[in-house]
Amino acid sequence: MIRLSAGLPGWADGSPAATEYGRRIAISDPNLSGGPDWTGADVVIRKNRFILDRSTIMSQQGSTRNYKGGSFYQAMDKFGYFIQNDIRTLNQAGEWYYDPNSKTMNIYFGSGQPAPDVLASSVDTLVSFFLRRMGSVRSVLPT
Repeated sequence: MIRLSAGLPGWADGSPAATEYGRRIAISDPNLSGGPDWTGADVVIRKNRFILDRSTIMSQQGSTRNYKGGSFYQAMDKFGYFIQNDIRTLNQAGEWYYDPNSKTMNIYFGSGQPAPDVLASSVDTLVSFFLRRMGSVRSVLPT
């Protein structure tokens, strides 16, 4: 059993324990007991100083989250983890989440203040190359 703890802002607090079984991962964190069901969200585990592994949370029971994926790198003590790719992770003004099911972008503006005006644009194709051997692109500034 490997004990993980928070290492960077936005990372989970406490000392969750991670157990790796081949390609399956389980992390138990008492701070998440009784909280929301994170099934379907991603968990990013900092395995060591240089490795971040992202996996999908497949199920949870109590304070234990079970995941699919990962790498052959083992989790090390006191490197932490965080949950992402779920609208419930937004907690600071300006953070955003793209919902692939509804194809909508959600932006968190904080609480107690009216939402500011948001200007957005979309372009289907910014640059298209028909003659790949004949040209180059420099200093593209979309406006």
